[in-house]
Amino acid sequence: MIAKKILIIDDDLFLSDLYSLELQRAGFQVTTANGPEEGLSKMALEKPNLLLLDIAMPVMNGIQVLEKIRQSKDYASVKVLLLTNLRDDATIRQGLSKGADGYLLKTSLTPEQVVTEVKRALN
Repeated sequence: MIAKKILIIDDDLFLSDLYSLELQRAGFQVTTANGPEEGLSKMALEKPNLLLLDIAMPVMNGIQVLEKIRQSKDYASVKVLLLTNLRDDATIRQGLSKGADGYLLKTSLTPEQVVTEVKRALN
């Protein structure tokens, strides 16, 4: 069986590495990107099955990245889970209305629980 590809776009390298390690342990092929620009270029190279996307990032936020991804038919099948600490209802609604497949709060989930959510999204 071919491992599903996950791309993590987050400017917090510690958390990115933490999630990456846990997802690799679960059998996923993981690539990380330190911010939106690097993330968008890695989207084209890696062609991931799922994107874990932080919202609060400099230059371009995760909602803007999500909009760019959803505008491209090349990425229509890519699942996108927003993984953030922003918990206000307006941001959650905006993320889901722009095409996110889920909204995960970093502070509420362990890395193991994030893996469970990724598996659920890919099934």
